[in-house]
Amino acid sequence: MHKPPAIVLDVDETVVDNSPYEAWRIRAGKPYDSASWADWVASAQAKAIPGAPEFIARAGALGFRVVFITNRTCPADGPFGPDGLHAACPQKAQTLANLARVLGRAVAPGDLMLRGDRADWADSDKSARRLAVASTHRIAMLVGDDLNDFVPRAKYDEQAQEKRWGRSWVPIPNPTYGSWGDPLTLRQRYEALTPWSGPADAPSTH
Repeated sequence: MHKPPAIVLDVDETVVDNSPYEAWRIRAGKPYDSASWADWVASAQAKAIPGAPEFIARAGALGFRVVFITNRTCPADGPFGPDGLHAACPQKAQTLANLARVLGRAVAPGDLMLRGDRADWADSDKSARRLAVASTHRIAMLVGDDLNDFVPRAKYDEQAQEKRWGRSWVPIPNPTYGSWGDPLTLRQRYEALTPWSGPADAPSTH
């Protein structure tokens, strides 16, 4: 069966920019917590990552279905409707509103897949959601800012999959957070940096 093509994108730091929330945390001296994150999502104030709206509009014009898979979260206890989708998910409605604002068009609810949007999408692994897209479409490209947007870390095979980078797998740099930093404390992240020693030809002050 010939399947129509689709492009799958992550949302946070791939399509929308949450740096105002991160800046608020730094200024307030607060660690990440789900309550403040939920308040930020509810505000629907995230702006677009530069180039994302244009890329998405072009993909749609070329006939690609554009699907957004995010680990923004629906309540784990349901309720679920007859179609299997969550029937009362505030973050889905809020994210749809934010995407509509930055993209200049409405996104179909079926094209936004959250963690917990279905009962079998309860964990952060996005594989089941990608398979749901692949059941009806040929995924031509994955775009995201973390390895989990492409494949679970435990299943990544560098030798077999490295040629996908920059072709069908397009990574968006995210220096702020991600699984790359999960094993590190904040101090370790900074201590891993090598400071600049200054220009070698700086004039003497003596």
